[in-house]
Amino acid sequence: MFSVSASSFCLLFFLRVCFMGNFSTIVLIVGFAFFLFWFFVLRKFKVPKIGAITMFTGGVKSGKSAVSLYFALKAYKRILRRWKISCFFSRLRRKELPEKPLLYSNIPLCKIDYCELTRDHLLRKRRLNFGSVVFLDEASLVADSMLGKEVRDSNINNNLLLFFKLFGHMTHGGCCVINSHCISDLHYALKRTTSTYYYVHSIGRMPLLKIARLREEKYSDDGTVVNTYNEDVEDSLKKVAFSSRVFKKFDSFCFSYFTDNLAVQNNEFYNTERSQLKARNLVSFRPAFYELSEDYKKEVSLNEKKVCK
Repeated sequence: MFSVSASSFCLLFFLRVCFMGNFSTIVLIVGFAFFLFWFFVLRKFKVPKIGAITMFTGGVKSGKSAVSLYFALKAYKRILRRWKISCFFSRLRRKELPEKPLLYSNIPLCKIDYCELTRDHLLRKRRLNFGSVVFLDEASLVADSMLGKEVRDSNINNNLLLFFKLFGHMTHGGCCVINSHCISDLHYALKRTTSTYYYVHSIGRMPLLKIARLREEKYSDDGTVVNTYNEDVEDSLKKVAFSSRVFKKFDSFCFSYFTDNLAVQNNEFYNTERSQLKARNLVSFRPAFYELSEDYKKEVSLNEKKVCK
């Protein structure tokens, strides 16, 4: 006596039908198997459309940088392939070769040719190569929603607006891929050129492939468009498969350069009594709140002792 698993039984049944059944039966079974594969797997996947300006948002370390960089590199490879074909026919016709499209990025990339994106590009003092792809990571650090209010420089605001408004014209068909935590925290120049964006929820870990869970959202700067859901938000997420090799193209902690050399404060505490669980310090930047803390009282007493000495 021996037992046969369900998968083995299905395989044996399929082989029997293939060798003993007629052609129409085989086609019916293959079609039914493809339908099941589409219903349970393929229909849950999505391929984001990369236009002239494409926005990705997501929480801290949700994977938005990796997903947006993957599609930026994918778009650049497609544009570069078309440029090589165009150069081939230009040589045959003995015409001038078209300008090579380049990849511009505001963060360092590894094992790929790219140009550094600078303020002069964004302020339209330097032109991008025709057909180029721009990757802008953490766009709110470049220009957030408060820039137009705090920095009342019409030259900066107007040039940023023209850069994104006329990006497709300026690059002759290039594309700009942007990511940020929240679209409402971006400069109005970006928000006024965005009607849809992709919200990255999380990334599943697999050996060779990464599965990003995202959702396409609508946006309007005047608030007339609101995204509403009648079900659990996670049920409306789509899946996007991309290569895990994209994580080797950039440092996902690249901005730690600005804090790696700071002094470390790592005093550990281990409380054994409930009487020790009272919060004696209130971490706050409001002076009236911080003055309630014991740390503030210690600072005051130390300053008084220094004055007395």
